[in-house]
Amino acid sequence: MASVTFPTAYGGDGNTCADDANPTTGLANGGHRLRFVPCLAGAVEMAAWAKQMADSTYADRLQAAADAAKAVSANSSAQSAATTATTAAESATASAQQAAAYYPSVTEALADTESGHYFQVAENGYVQLYVNDGGSAKPVLKMASQEELVKLNARPDPLLTSLLF
Repeated sequence: MASVTFPTAYGGDGNTCADDANPTTGLANGGHRLRFVPCLAGAVEMAAWAKQMADSTYADRLQAAADAAKAVSANSSAQSAATTATTAAESATASAQQAAAYYPSVTEALADTESGHYFQVAENGYVQLYVNDGGSAKPVLKMASQEELVKLNARPDPLLTSLLF
């Protein structure tokens, strides 16, 4: 005995058809006159549901492919933008250092400046302003960093402590 059920979860109507003589599901003993065409209709409904699911899956695949292509393009654009930003930052840093005449060492500053030009060098928590005086560095001004200022302000005043004690 063979039977077919058309589940509603897959587009069917929930009916069952069998090749026996069952009075509610069977095709034998004249049951085919009542149930054969509805069985074919159930098969067509389930086939239509399967096609609909396949079409939906195909559309999802196309959308996923389009989204992946957009992601690749966005990644490429982001990498390009990051490279441009890095180059711009490096250029800005170099320009700022040139504009401020800030150098990592006195030796480099003297090699890069002409006599009479000013330059700055960070030294032990201070920024020292120099002038290139014929190839030698002449100190002009010494500026403490915030950290050094805090240390200086925390020290007791020797004159004041000598008067109190």
